[in-house]
Amino acid sequence: MGDREAARAAAKKVGFPVMAKVSDAGGGRGMHMFWNESDFDIPAPGSDKKDKWADLESTASNNGSNIFIMQLALQRQEILDLQAGFDAAKDFGYPAYLKLGNEVVKCENEEEIQSAFERFLSVLSQLRASGDEETKLEILGGGQRHIEVQVLAD
Repeated sequence: MGDREAARAAAKKVGFPVMAKVSDAGGGRGMHMFWNESDFDIPAPGSDKKDKWADLESTASNNGSNIFIMQLALQRQEILDLQAGFDAAKDFGYPAYLKLGNEVVKCENEEEIQSAFERFLSVLSQLRASGDEETKLEILGGGQRHIEVQVLAD
């Protein structure tokens, strides 16, 4: 992907939300969700808003990689529900435990949660392709706090 405006145009073409990813970055690094067109804007000076595109460009430059835009095969509400779940996992404190099916993933930090989120999206796509009716992700952390995120097939 070229510059910020080329990425914005590509995202508008495929439809929001999209994920932008640095090709050679792993472990959740070099990956950002762009929920709408304004996420591509340069934040105003003094703003708390992160410049996602600048972060991607920096990671790509350090890795000698390219940035690509992925269209997500999830409906907007499903993505918002998942993001809320992962934000809650961060709020619970570490370690957070993410359970998908029979697999439990222990996350010690935000990067591991980001990586688990990326993996969950991939697994969800595979499950849907195989005809699974529903998928449930459980998030546990910070003592006995527990939330469930249930994603239903279209």
